[in-house]
Amino acid sequence: MKWITSQLGPARDLDVYVRRSVDPLERGKHPAVGSHALKQAAERRRKAAFSQARAAIRSTRYRKVILDVAEWLNAGAWLTADNVETRLHQRRAVVDFVRDEMTRRRKKLAKKKRNFGKTDVRARHKIRISAKKLRYANEFFASIFVGRKAKKQRRVLAKSLKRLQSSLGDLNDFALHGRLGGRLARARPIRTRGRRARRRAFAAGTIAGRERAQVRPLLKSARRALGDIAAAKAILAEVTSDPQRLFPRLPWLPAYAAPAF
Repeated sequence: MKWITSQLGPARDLDVYVRRSVDPLERGKHPAVGSHALKQAAERRRKAAFSQARAAIRSTRYRKVILDVAEWLNAGAWLTADNVETRLHQRRAVVDFVRDEMTRRRKKLAKKKRNFGKTDVRARHKIRISAKKLRYANEFFASIFVGRKAKKQRRVLAKSLKRLQSSLGDLNDFALHGRLGGRLARARPIRTRGRRARRRAFAAGTIAGRERAQVRPLLKSARRALGDIAAAKAILAEVTSDPQRLFPRLPWLPAYAAPAF
């Protein structure tokens, strides 16, 4: 999976940089100095990155990874192993698992508020991943929240997680854009004169300055979202025991792996 990320990630990063940062700089009423030169350099890199991504998803290695993951999901040891731990997991009520797991993840995430002001780019990236996992779990198990109170708590938590993920995602992109802009400014393709390199550097610096101005509001928004998550009340106060409501979209769940309710 790390290999897939390494092959597809650059295409995503360059695409976001061009669409969200370079294009607005070039298409404005008064295009910034060097924006066209920076756009050309970024487009060359983006085209190469998309070619790499296409080659990766057409490769035998990619196909093997996808098949391995599908096999693990449908017939992995977590379903078929004949041991006490596996049997306990299979017999555990889904409601109990979701309540415990989401509570654990929420508390772990809430603790990050304490020293959030001292976090660096890498630490904030890890917090964003934790928020994303909890947010996806909150959405995937939405059918468990059947009472009015539980549904309201789920929606409140979802909004806080979305705000946190969005703020931290922008911060992560801005840090990445600074590195991308530096590399693009230093790029020296054939027939490129020093003057064009300086113009690219000026445009990249303009983008970096604009994005740096947004860092403090984004940090404030992320910290506020963490506070809301920390203050969230216990969820799943009212749950369903109807399997059809719990898994309306999972008809393939094997009978031997059906959880207890």
